[in-house]
Amino acid sequence: MAVLGSGAQVHTNTVGVLCSVGSLLCMSVYFLASKQARKVLGAGEYVMGVMLWASIVATPVIFLGGGLEHFDEISRTDVFWLIVMLIGPGVGGQLLMGWALRWVPVTTSAMILLGSTAISIVAAWPIHGEVPTLLQLLGGAVALLSVGLILNASRT
Repeated sequence: MAVLGSGAQVHTNTVGVLCSVGSLLCMSVYFLASKQARKVLGAGEYVMGVMLWASIVATPVIFLGGGLEHFDEISRTDVFWLIVMLIGPGVGGQLLMGWALRWVPVTTSAMILLGSTAISIVAAWPIHGEVPTLLQLLGGAVALLSVGLILNASRT
């Protein structure tokens, strides 16, 4: 959502900040509602419900926003990577998180997601050739250390 506010340029503006705040609020509601849903639903049922409603919400936005404007430019390789992303991080990640939400406190599961940003920065290096800056690496190390300390403290 925050990307919508900045377009092709990397900069901050009011729309981007508001989208970031909206994303924060949505994720907060998502974690709290997910914890409640997992009390009565299995992990598979829960994830399929999340994917169904995400599709229902996203499809009109895609059509209204002109998201299919360059549909003819999608190659077979692009389709392959879209399917890999859907099955791997999409369904696989949601299934694992959905399963964990029943057993792990929301405060812990939400904190674990902070580590995903740091891991994504490092993973982008070999995959996309995006070399992280020293500041990004230090920030990622602080985030991972913090997540580790929180997880360790929650076990005791």
